[in-house]
Amino acid sequence: MADNNYYIDKVTEDGNTKTVVKKLDEKGKRDEIARIIGGASITDITLKHAEEMLVKAREFKK
Repeated sequence: MADNNYYIDKVTEDGNTKTVVKKLDEKGKRDEIARIIGGASITDITLKHAEEMLVKAREFKK
């Protein structure tokens, strides 16, 4: 339901750990929702469910 969504990741390189924050576009939002729904296995069905969730959120906000 958020207007802006971010992907936050912790990365370790050469013994240094840093946090990477990336603002998600519409495809990124859909893909991340699908990953949350399906875990390691993103399928056409999880992508469709994620898209449906985004459509319903947009409709609700109108």
